[in-house]
Amino acid sequence: MPATREQQAEQRIRRHRARLLIHAPFYGSVGAELDLVIDPACDTAWTNGKAIGFNPDFALDLPGDNLTGVVAHEILHVAMRHNYRRGDRDRELWNVACDYAINGVLVRDGFVLPDGALLDDRFANLSAEQIYAQLVDDEQQGDDQSGGDQQQPDDQPQQSGQGSQDNQQGDTQDNQGGGSQPGDVRDAPEDAPTEDDWRTKIVGHAKLAKNLHAVYGQSDSDAADIAAGDAKKASVNWRDVLQQFLTRTAQDDYSWSRPNRRHLSGDLHMPSLVSDGAGVIAIAIDTSGSVDENQLRRFLGEVQGVVDQIRPERVLVWTVDTKVRGGTQTFERGDTIDPRIQGGGGTRFEPAFEALADSHEDVACLIYFTDGMARMPETAPTVPVLWAITQAEARHQQMIQTYSFVDAPTFGETIYIEA
Repeated sequence: MPATREQQAEQRIRRHRARLLIHAPFYGSVGAELDLVIDPACDTAWTNGKAIGFNPDFALDLPGDNLTGVVAHEILHVAMRHNYRRGDRDRELWNVACDYAINGVLVRDGFVLPDGALLDDRFANLSAEQIYAQLVDDEQQGDDQSGGDQQQPDDQPQQSGQGSQDNQQGDTQDNQGGGSQPGDVRDAPEDAPTEDDWRTKIVGHAKLAKNLHAVYGQSDSDAADIAAGDAKKASVNWRDVLQQFLTRTAQDDYSWSRPNRRHLSGDLHMPSLVSDGAGVIAIAIDTSGSVDENQLRRFLGEVQGVVDQIRPERVLVWTVDTKVRGGTQTFERGDTIDPRIQGGGGTRFEPAFEALADSHEDVACLIYFTDGMARMPETAPTVPVLWAITQAEARHQQMIQTYSFVDAPTFGETIYIEA
């Protein structure tokens, strides 16, 4: 009995995936961890962190070098853990951002992608989250809405194409759309390996690929370096820095409202140290779209723990993209800090500092939670500032050197909190 189209497609994909073990061992070893699903219901291909799926006609009709490129494309989405990182972002735009994040890497690693693959040099070395934020900015500017200061130089290319390699129609897992381009980055199902599992696996696969490169001369891989570096970023002990900063700046607060009794007998009124709770703390949250909400919630949990210890009178929260969204959110002593997250546009720092200057509160310090992808304000505030930057220090420094719209902090203290 002759093989069906589905069987032929499965055999062809397995051959191309097996060849990766020899010619691109990082991709091949990661791909060997993934199930293969022949899925006539999808238009092209997909991955969900557990499997890669292909439409049989799509897989059989692609030229051989293109099929190898598409298999590697789906594998690299998993290696970069894109299936775990979408959060509340728009599915279709997240797919586009993920494609831009990996397609340049695939080309540098020697793969041939189908015509129309999403490539743009301005997104080189950016994470999917950062690219997503820029794409949101592009859409807003296209709608004639004013947006932040992330302006690109005139000689930089604009976003190419309107379609997505990784289209998903609606909010369900049964993708029926994707045009002629490969891929749908689906959220990981409950029975998929966890993101932490993949972090460990990716580091191991990258080490294997490096060893094979050193011993047997197999081609080195940009993907192995990038994915492993992203997976094993050290968790800086930023929690200790956060606690020290808040304790130092907020609790060691002298107040004239409670005179120092040791000087009252001489009619000399001196400020006293407030020891039964601090004054007012301000938190600015970058909601430009590139900040991971799960990371934000972990950060707020750590802030909550410190706040519970130093017991400030109030905590002011501003959610900011190109402007403060929703005004000042105020949390009194004993409240759970659970702000409404609003925004999604570009990134500007000035609105938060303008809100700080306009506040009638005597703010002890400001914590700014951000990916750091914007220009610094020209004027420093009069209160201590802690920049809590949500990416690795090395990546942030690279962005500062590469892009004119990214500055290093020119005042305050800085912690890098990407885990």
